[in-house]
Amino acid sequence: MTGIPNNPTSLLTEGATDPTGVTDTTPEFSAIYSDPNADNGTSYEIEVNTNNTFTGTVMWDSGQVATGPITSGNRSTDISYAGTTLTTGI
Repeated sequence: MTGIPNNPTSLLTEGATDPTGVTDTTPEFSAIYSDPNADNGTSYEIEVNTNNTFTGTVMWDSGQVATGPITSGNRSTDISYAGTTLTTGI
């Protein structure tokens, strides 16, 4: 089947929703994949930005990366940050 999957849900960084106090400068990300057509997910793209509205500086854009199939309703494996060195704080 074809079509556009839903936006990912249950986004996690370092295993937490809206984490604060993260000191790992290469955090891991994951999410629940959902597709109304029950197609498997075969790629991902992550953008890390200095602004939560994505109007700031792009710190990392993974580009489209192939991944093993993710079945609808399942969580992706952890994906490690691989961008410009992050600093802790805020």
